[in-house]
Amino acid sequence: LLTVAHAVGQHGLRRLLGRPDFGLLHELRYKVVGHYALDVAVQTPGVVMPYLVLVLLSPDTNAAFAAVWMLVSTASMIPALAATALFPVVRADPTRYRRDLAVSLTMSLLFSLVCAVGIMAYSRPMLAFFNPAYPAIAGTDLRFIGLGLFGLSLKFHVCALARLGDWMRSAARWFAIGAALELASTVAGARINGLEGLVLGWPLIVTLEGAASLVLFTSISRL
Repeated sequence: LLTVAHAVGQHGLRRLLGRPDFGLLHELRYKVVGHYALDVAVQTPGVVMPYLVLVLLSPDTNAAFAAVWMLVSTASMIPALAATALFPVVRADPTRYRRDLAVSLTMSLLFSLVCAVGIMAYSRPMLAFFNPAYPAIAGTDLRFIGLGLFGLSLKFHVCALARLGDWMRSAARWFAIGAALELASTVAGARINGLEGLVLGWPLIVTLEGAASLVLFTSISRL
């Protein structure tokens, strides 16, 4: 607050706030839309998934699922941050982007492995921590959901490549198709084998999607 007050006193409120540069915004409109479309395509499955569990299974099942899903979402922030850090690093030295990508991706996959094993081994105690009734509701059906972190790590790093290469809209179309497949696999898995089918279907599709997108967009990258 003192800094703001000092800035207002020195330069005036008008200069502090400034006038929006609409010309620059208009010039960058395609990049802005591309970034937004890419974010929406990548984040949609994570937002919609609990609602699908609620509709396809039951409120009780969704309550247990949401607890573990929250842990997976929180753990996915680490690979997301690692991929985000690639942007300034590669911008500073584009010639090393493949090495930097390999280091960041390896660390993210190792972290995903640790989290996936932890959830697989301790899913029931984790559920009991949130509510003693959750282990009886979900059993061991949620133990494989952490495997989806591998696919999410791959997707986040492909997004970083898309932003660096300025082909966000192409990547957004690809991930929109992937999001549809993720949600379709969720529905199909739940219809076939309830919660366990859903938990097995989503990690499989998201990992295949991430691996395919990494191979595709790395091969066409011009960085």
